[in-house]
Amino acid sequence: MKQRVMVTLISGALLAGSAFAAGSHGDNPNFDARLGKKSLQTFSMTSAQQDAAKALRAQVKDLNIEHAADTGVVRKLSSHTGYLTEARMQKATVQENALDF
Repeated sequence: MKQRVMVTLISGALLAGSAFAAGSHGDNPNFDARLGKKSLQTFSMTSAQQDAAKALRAQVKDLNIEHAADTGVVRKLSSHTGYLTEARMQKATVQENALDF
């Protein structure tokens, strides 16, 4: 009886182990079901986005705008040589500046 139980457990473990072996799914398995459902539609910048980017480029030196074609929004907005906002007036204390922020 014990031997039959052990044989059943071992054969079950072997079958389960072979189903989930690393080689059966490749070196880098990806089980994301959304991969087959990717949208083929891409979005370009709207005219309002283009106008806003043009106005911002006029104000910010070396502005870099990266647009995400899959969602239609700006993914990254940065300046490689300066700040995105202008300097603020220095208040009396650091605490007042922090609280005003």
